[in-house]
Amino acid sequence: MIEPKLSAVFKKVYERTSGLIPCDRFYAILYNPVTQELSFPLVREKEKKREWTPRELQKKQMPDALFLNPRNILYSGKEEKIVPFFPEDERILSWMGIPMRREGRMVGALVVERWKRESKTVSPPLPFDENNLRVLEMVAQQTTPVVENLRLHTRLERKIETLRVLNQVGQQLASGLKKSEVEIIALIHQSATELGMDTENMYIAFYEENQEKPDLFNTEAPVKSKIYGTLRFPLVYEEG
Repeated sequence: MIEPKLSAVFKKVYERTSGLIPCDRFYAILYNPVTQELSFPLVREKEKKREWTPRELQKKQMPDALFLNPRNILYSGKEEKIVPFFPEDERILSWMGIPMRREGRMVGALVVERWKRESKTVSPPLPFDENNLRVLEMVAQQTTPVVENLRLHTRLERKIETLRVLNQVGQQLASGLKKSEVEIIALIHQSATELGMDTENMYIAFYEENQEKPDLFNTEAPVKSKIYGTLRFPLVYEEG
């Protein structure tokens, strides 16, 4: 999920970019190096808002090449396309992509496109040139620290909120008042919900040892361990 503050930042970036470089499609990309996933906080086609779902990084297509081999890429329409574009679109006349990097780390990218005109009576737009590439690079350089700082601030806020909720749970459990199992489970579920977890698909499991037959753990070969206790599930949610 894209944070509203990030969406607002990229909206301003789009407004500035389209004023400097007229284009038919503009989109911003955020990159997650852990999951190798690309997300699209803002996509505009002829000023109309579009929604693209996050997806995994692919090897043989644009704009993914911006992350596999980070560099500015300009396709003026005269060169032979080495890899296909995402999304596949025969309308593309000219394409530019600029990686957003900070201290050697990939943050995301900015991409603009110009399309062919369907009517022969309408003059086709000029392809992008090196001047356009430099302008988009300048915008990307100015955008990158803003995005990075905002993401760091968001992560910090989440950590603070997590500590607040965990501290609150600890205080309630150690308040000296004996709580029933039902109350403890309700407290765990409520706390997980406050932390933004997917509690519509969640279960809590308790393991109960067999008092007459203790478990036999084999640390060298865990699969050979013998477990005699039982699991029970006092809380199970599936799609709410």
